[in-house]
Amino acid sequence: MRLTTCPKCGAKVSPSDTKCLDCGADLVEAMAQAKERLRQQAVAVRTGQVDTSVPAAGGAAAGTAVPGETSEETRLRIFDQQAAEGLAQEARTSYVIAVLTFAAGVVLSVMGFARFKMAGSLAGLTMSVLRNWAMFTDDRVLALIFGGVGIGALAVGIGVFLRALGATRAVRDVKAGTKPTIVTLNPFLQIGLLLIAIFCPPLGIIVAIPLKFSDDSDIRAYAQFVINTSLAVIAVLILNILWGLAENFRAAHVPAAGNRT
Repeated sequence: MRLTTCPKCGAKVSPSDTKCLDCGADLVEAMAQAKERLRQQAVAVRTGQVDTSVPAAGGAAAGTAVPGETSEETRLRIFDQQAAEGLAQEARTSYVIAVLTFAAGVVLSVMGFARFKMAGSLAGLTMSVLRNWAMFTDDRVLALIFGGVGIGALAVGIGVFLRALGATRAVRDVKAGTKPTIVTLNPFLQIGLLLIAIFCPPLGIIVAIPLKFSDDSDIRAYAQFVINTSLAVIAVLILNILWGLAENFRAAHVPAAGNRT
């Protein structure tokens, strides 16, 4: 999407401009807001919840209307064509990511199952076990980490693949002149990312950070949720370890009741 006129003063601008030379308006922010308004309007129309009060940025300058087409339909058609270009590129990359992520999920799940067999069971795994760094050598803990992240990676792989299929269908629909299906988060992606955040918080943060730069506000919001969840799990683990250190310190320095004079 490119702005051809400044939304504030109406002066002509170049696609490479970041600020209006006449009034100094931030064109990058204006373009981001225009994309979000168009996305919201597209969602409203496709779900039958049309809100004509949502203004579209770019107006007639954004593209050429088809005879008999309303201004609202023109804006949606142009938006879909522009979105399709990005989706086509995303789909090709997503198929590769889906295969790699699913393969990693299979490997980690197998490792988790192997650790579970070594541990025999998860019996006796309490918060007290998680109060020292030795927990990372405990087969029960490793079984949970590998298994949880593995299942999460499998779900993410499936979710990315479904998203890529949706993007491919959306591009095909746009080329056919029909309104495409909305491509956004799906339950597999949401569950998979959440599992990774819970069972391996640092990895959850690493995976979520790139999603914070997505053009989709729903993806950005969920990425922040994954980051917050990861930080919460890290905070609980740190507090639990500090609790264990405090107990060990007290046991080492406080004499037993029978030894007191």
